[in-house]
Amino acid sequence: MAVTLLDVTEEQLLEGRLLKTVGVVRFLEGQVAGEKDTKDIVVDDDHGPRHGGCIGRLGGVSGQNCLRSLGMRLPAEGGDQWALLDSNQQPIGYEPTALTIELRALPSQPIESPGPCNPKAEEPVANDFLSRLFDLQDRVLDAVRGALAHKTTDELSRSVRDDAGDTIFGIDVPAEDALISACEEWGRAQSFLLMAEGLEPEGRRFGSGDPEFRLIVDPVDGSRGLMHDKRSAWCLSAVASERGEDTRMEHVFAACMTELPTTKQGYIDRLWTSRGEAVQGHRKELATGDVRALSIQPSQESTLHNGFGTVADYFPGGKEIIGRVAEKILTEEMGGWNPNKANVFSDQYISSGGQLAELILGRDRFVMDIRPLVFRKLGAESSLCALPYDLCTTLIAEQTGVIVTEPDGSPFNPPLDITTNVAFAAYANAGLAARMQPIVSRVLHECGLL
Repeated sequence: MAVTLLDVTEEQLLEGRLLKTVGVVRFLEGQVAGEKDTKDIVVDDDHGPRHGGCIGRLGGVSGQNCLRSLGMRLPAEGGDQWALLDSNQQPIGYEPTALTIELRALPSQPIESPGPCNPKAEEPVANDFLSRLFDLQDRVLDAVRGALAHKTTDELSRSVRDDAGDTIFGIDVPAEDALISACEEWGRAQSFLLMAEGLEPEGRRFGSGDPEFRLIVDPVDGSRGLMHDKRSAWCLSAVASERGEDTRMEHVFAACMTELPTTKQGYIDRLWTSRGEAVQGHRKELATGDVRALSIQPSQESTLHNGFGTVADYFPGGKEIIGRVAEKILTEEMGGWNPNKANVFSDQYISSGGQLAELILGRDRFVMDIRPLVFRKLGAESSLCALPYDLCTTLIAEQTGVIVTEPDGSPFNPPLDITTNVAFAAYANAGLAARMQPIVSRVLHECGLL
């Protein structure tokens, strides 16, 4: 493998940590196996920085093997910690002619655990915001599990109140209490504006002074499935720079999502990232607290053949229109209907965050939610739509290569409030998006939705 190795000694300040760039490795086009993988650098948690290994994988080759092939010395156990950065980032779907990797040595010092949900792991926390999000979601997780253990399905599924955004069920109340408790503690250190399901439309301020940032949370995304103990829900949270009414999805810079399990589940997943960093995740065994790294890889298939493709159709109202749209899109994408074969499948997971997780982890290929468009066509005003907090972890999906857009293909960038109905289309990869988006747009126009 031909490379150019450049020695660099400039000290840099990156996210509040003093780092020293120890080398830059440049891979030229065609010199890495797997053309589609030339831009793919992901965390290799099996050889994490705490143990002196190299983070990263390029073209399906482990980070350590990449280094060995270059004749570079691997750090020893307990020695310097290492970070791997892609310093030649390209737009999603663009195959670069060159790929640059920087290997940076961090000062040799212990790395704090990311929080109580992961007591036995030794993963670095990207920043204080993620640490706070971990703590917040741990509290919600504990509260929800306690409610499931001690209350009946009838109690958990009882409507407590109807707010501007959605119905608040019995399962939501302990989660909301846990959220407020975590925010009150956080507010003693920083001031911020909380936008969350179940709160007043203008949000709630914590701390003194003007808000330093905006926290948007859905404590239980997927309440309906979880309160009947049918399927896990997700706790979703994200932090964005505070820009008043102009604060939008593009301003999110850290996000985390934690699975809220049914009573028979033995494991839960957690995913997190900060803008510009690799998405990380782990699976935790609830009985022991043991965790292992998740393999985070959306599907790279360019069609829906033998995969899941879903148009959200959860509740009465607009089902006929949504069904017609789904039939047209999926039939055309598959090249026609074969009555003897089931070549594409639907999964009506009543959790927008859960749908993103399915895409991130390679289980789904296409998800679309057009409820706001359908209600507009029907002349109905309804809050039975996805809201910004349901999609607040979009950053995690996008930084794995999942493409999230408006149904017409325009950028997905709703305001970070709790009242705006949002529609979206999400594709597992750029190739699939390029193939399907013209079909989606054409069908929506034909059905009078655009």
